[in-house]
Amino acid sequence: MAHSDCAQPNHLYSPEQLELIEVDQRFQQAFIDKDIGAIDALLVDDYVLVSSNGSQRTKGEVLEAIASPRSTWQINQTRDWDIRIHGSVAIVVATLHQKGIDQGTPFDSQVRFSDTYVCENGQWRQLHAHASRITPVP
Repeated sequence: MAHSDCAQPNHLYSPEQLELIEVDQRFQQAFIDKDIGAIDALLVDDYVLVSSNGSQRTKGEVLEAIASPRSTWQINQTRDWDIRIHGSVAIVVATLHQKGIDQGTPFDSQVRFSDTYVCENGQWRQLHAHASRITPVP
């Protein structure tokens, strides 16, 4: 059931989970680097993001937003991964700290996201993402 082409060894996670963590870290770093090619390669063509405000963005819209000179990421770092793998499909849930400027407006937020990945030709690619802003409980 596991895809050995998508695996690397590690003592804390299964090989497949480690590979997904590495993919996630490359994905998050690509925002800071504005590496449109890397993000394009990691997203399937019919990718959809549901953001914390409930809006939806397609792959094209996400790539356009990242390429904008009015948007930059200084921090885009994940932690606390919880990963479930079922055959060629994986769900990655983690906490993401983001800080930067979005269309001229500064932001510094924590979100919890769930990303759905599919393993195609030995490569994990993101199919869907959902993010919820983490707010303190009163």
